[in-house]
Amino acid sequence: MHRNRSYRLVTGGGNVAKRLRGANQSIAAPACGRVRRARILDVHALHAARRIARPGCRPGRERSREHLHVGRGQLDIERPQVLVDPRALLGAGDGDDVLALRQQPRQRELRGRAITRDLDWGVTIPVGDYPEKRIYVWYDAVIGYLSAAIEWAKVNGTEDAWMQWWDADTNPAARIYNFIGKDNIIFHTIVWPGMLIGWNAGPTRMNLPYDVPANEYLNFRGAQFSTSRGNVIGWNTVLREFQADAWRYVLTAMAPESSDVEFTWQDFMDRINNELVANWGNLVNRMLGFAYKRFDGVVPTPGALDETSRALLDEIKAGFDGIGELYNTVKLKAALTETRRLSQRVNQYLNDKAPWKSIGFCVAITRNGDGSGK
Repeated sequence: MHRNRSYRLVTGGGNVAKRLRGANQSIAAPACGRVRRARILDVHALHAARRIARPGCRPGRERSREHLHVGRGQLDIERPQVLVDPRALLGAGDGDDVLALRQQPRQRELRGRAITRDLDWGVTIPVGDYPEKRIYVWYDAVIGYLSAAIEWAKVNGTEDAWMQWWDADTNPAARIYNFIGKDNIIFHTIVWPGMLIGWNAGPTRMNLPYDVPANEYLNFRGAQFSTSRGNVIGWNTVLREFQADAWRYVLTAMAPESSDVEFTWQDFMDRINNELVANWGNLVNRMLGFAYKRFDGVVPTPGALDETSRALLDEIKAGFDGIGELYNTVKLKAALTETRRLSQRVNQYLNDKAPWKSIGFCVAITRNGDGSGK
């Protein structure tokens, strides 16, 4: 770590202020305008410093500060590998800002990044004498991925269990996925990998993130989810009303992989009733019902298959490979869509074949010998 000066940039009629740390760094700030500090997060337009609207709306004040920095420029590599899933770049609107964030580190060499703030609350500095400073929250937060795993292992009485995921010598084949929103791309693809690479210069080595799938925003009531503003869904409450699998299905089906998505309760109910229940639920109920009612709960031995049946089986078998590859590349929404399509194919096959007709006739012959059913 080393010291560097920080500067304060004030914009937006005196009501919106963000810090620009290091003369070489850009800033992400809301567009200028009269925005109360408590509602800064209501402004979705994030801009680089050169794109701030009305940059001269108020004369800025330069303040000299000393902060501790991580010397990323001293890493023995050209730059940490950027691992973000490129689907995060495909969205409209805010997608441009995601693209700008990803291109930013490519446009210059890695330099030191401030990891302290002038605060009287938070995590104190473990070295030196800096009573007026605290660790920057996102420098500390990403370390929680590792520290939480270590704590979990200790609590469960298996102190070395965390090494199966993190220690590169214990399990170099481990794959670590960090699922994030687009506002945390830099921290998970530059800051955190850089910290791990710096650690790996020592006697022990940690696994780097294998993939960092980044999504756009899932919004609610026209704004981002926020506990501080009360724009939230109480998970403990809704899990008592709806099964967890229903939530998993809907949140995957509407995942904001390429653009922001608005969550609505109507969409939630429609997806459950018209997709999950009508397709997958209907298919499972039909098949289990047939086996239970017609074959005493035992899956029967299949007879000769016609061309239509063989073609459907081949399509389903191929689906395992295709859907498996989508999961491996973290295209969860596409994997779910293909799974739903195959369930629709099987439901249509059942409708066309109408096995309940032939099954009922065969059972009657077996019982009475004449097919009368009497």
